[in-house]
This record gives sequence, C-alpha cells and structure tokens, in this order.
Amino acid sequence: RLDPLKRVDRLLFCLPALFKREQKSVCVIVGDGYENGRLKRMCRDSGIQERVIFTGFLPRDKVIDLHNASDIFVALSDYSNCGNGLWEAMACAKCIVTIDNNEGTREAIKSGYNGILISPHELDRLPEILLDLLNNEKQRQELGMNTRMVAQGLLESWDSRIEKEVRLIEKLVRSSAR
Repeated sequence: RLDPLKRVDRLLFCLPALFKREQKSVCVIVGDGYENGRLKRMCRDSGIQERVIFTGFLPRDKVIDLHNASDIFVALSDYSNCGNGLWEAMACAKCIVTIDNNEGTREAIKSGYNGILISPHELDRLPEILLDLLNNEKQRQELGMNTRMVAQGLLESWDSRIEKEVRLIEKLVRSSAR
C-alpha cells in the first residue's frame, strides 16, 4: 500500500545517488494507493523514472515471485517495518535494509546478522549501504539465508497457527459460557 506512513519517498530520494554509481540496478515498488501520483512525480522530477518500476497492486503469488527475483528488500516506514512485506522477504531469504525504529523490527532483524538496521537519522547513508550490498553478493546471500532462519524460528506454519487460534477461540467460548 502506497501510504504516506510507508515513507517510500525516503527510498526514492536516495536512488539518484545510488543510480549514479550503480548502472544496472532498478527499483521495483509494489502496491498502489494515495501516494502513487506523488511518488511517480518524484521519480520524474529527479530523472529516475526509467529505473523505478511501479507495479500497482499484485496478487500474493506475484509478490513472492518479485521477492525471489530481488536482491534487497527495503522498508523505511516511520512507525513499524515489521509487516507482511518484511516477513515475506525474510521467508524468501532476502537481504533486508530497514529503519531501527521499534522493538518488533529489532526482534526480527539483527543488524549485521540478517539485515541492516539504520537509524532514522542516518538515512543519508542509505545509498552507500545499498551500493555496498549490491556489490557484495556473498554478504547479501549470507544476510538473506540468516533472515530465512530467523523467520523459520519466529513464524508458525499455517496448520500450527490455525490450531492455536482454534484452541484460543474454544477457550474464550468456554470462559464466556460460565
């Protein structure tokens, strides 16, 4: 969802500096929403529109295909970057770059182990961080494999999750019947 709180503009702001030094990279932005027009204008105004692809809404299986085809997943939201997109990228063993802005994100991402956490005050370093990762496939793969291991340890299978929820609902029904 392209919403102001997701702060996709932060990524777009850093891309001209990255693209000057990394000639082959592109940025794919998945989703649609309120910010779509403004973000596309930002790309046009900074001359990067040819290297930023806006997919619009995609079904879940296509999002997973894009995760699998990507090198790095970037999330720069103001409040929490620990949403479905992050977990999907982790399950796909992607290198993560995100803002260190809450406990949930810090629980999922350990900087230097399974991703890179940056302070909201260090966003000027983002082009250099991305360039370093793009130029170091071994590091990206290592961070990505570690994200998958963390995701496997924290996420439950659908069957396990459904069983847990059924037990919780049954418990609530029993307690309300008393």
